Amino acid sequence: MLDRKKKYYTYLKSKTWGILREQRLALDHYRCVMCNADATQVHHRKYPIKLGTESIFDLASMCSLCHKRHHETYPKYYTLSEAPELHIRRIRAKLNE
Repeated sequence: MLDRKKKYYTYLKSKTWGILREQRLALDHYRCVMCNADATQVHHRKYPIKLGTESIFDLASMCSLCHKRHHETYPKYYTLSEAPELHIRRIRAKLNE
């Protein structure tokens, strides 16, 4: 498990990830897909079997708050693409409180 985590964090520092991350942010106009705030992070909708093989469409631009709430709300490997619309509405409602 630690080896996989180490590989993941090494990958996040790579040029390949940097380019893909920037492309996703630009595609979403640097806006969070959950709340439309400034996006500062890119979330994997699903984690690839092999790092570096994910598509730009496997990613989502998010603000740090929505990204944190997403990971707190869903089990560790539950993906954004599988998240029920009800839960997305709950997160958006909390943001508007």
